[in-house]
Amino acid sequence: TIAVRPSARRRGVGKGLMTALCGKARARKLRIFLEVDKNNLAACKLYDDLGFTNVGRRPNYYRNVDGELSDAIIMAWSP
Repeated sequence: TIAVRPSARRRGVGKGLMTALCGKARARKLRIFLEVDKNNLAACKLYDDLGFTNVGRRPNYYRNVDGELSDAIIMAWSP
């Protein structure tokens, strides 16, 4: 799990973490898989910008604070 404190968001911290992870994975020729809430548009855009692709979906995977269920998008990255 990777998360960025709300007060540190929009400062490149998440991008830096994910770029470092991708670099380590590239050096070892590893694939990365992740799940992200379909409603987390900022994270979805970040992963898309880093070259992750949608490979699946888990319906009703997340329960939001208001009790609503939302799908997880499964994404993959390959070197």
